[in-house]
Amino acid sequence: MIRVFSTALFIFMLSSCAPLPGGKFLSGITHETALQDIPDLEVHEVLLPVSIAKCHWEMFKERPIFTMIFFGGIWACADVIPDGSGGVKRCEVWAPSFLLHHELEHCKGWADKWY
Repeated sequence: MIRVFSTALFIFMLSSCAPLPGGKFLSGITHETALQDIPDLEVHEVLLPVSIAKCHWEMFKERPIFTMIFFGGIWACADVIPDGSGGVKRCEVWAPSFLLHHELEHCKGWADKWY
């Protein structure tokens, strides 16, 4: 029983680990946008359970299967909207303080390195 729990906990933790975004841009983005140049930037610094719930809900609306596979492993998120000219016009972040830096890199236009 403990082995099953330990394995499940390891998979849960691994699914939420990611290096800082960089090296490639999000779809529709061709250059980095400075945070101060994003016309509509909303940052919600919330407790971990709140960001997990919000981000799972947002992901579920877009990709329900992905959300079910990584249930519990999405700890923070950034909703990035391109401006049509390669930059970012809107970004909304939901994250606890220790994950804000990672999510704000997405707001600049950077994609995760692993996917």
